[in-house]
Amino acid sequence: MAYKLRRGQIVRSHTGKSYVVKEFLGSGGQGEVYKANSGSSDYAVKWYYPHSATETQLELIKKLIAIGPPNDRFLWPLELLCDDRIKGFGYTMKLRDRNYKGIVDLM
Repeated sequence: MAYKLRRGQIVRSHTGKSYVVKEFLGSGGQGEVYKANSGSSDYAVKWYYPHSATETQLELIKKLIAIGPPNDRFLWPLELLCDDRIKGFGYTMKLRDRNYKGIVDLM
């Protein structure tokens, strides 16, 4: 599999905050998710595939970041990410707590 991001790669948020990619977590129809670190905290980084990284999607993510999550139980976009060396964009969110399961696990 050709990952969009690589271990040790630094991606920056629109606010200038740096995130260091640590490991690949998974992928889906829209993109890939990685574990990344910024300062003393770990985050999930979603990076969109080029076909999903549309202007419409970018605007939707910006709106979600601006309004914030309905409550602290949502894994919600926190910061928009970009990298001049890679097409597209991504965003950060909290990592899913280990006691939460994905839809596949529940089925």
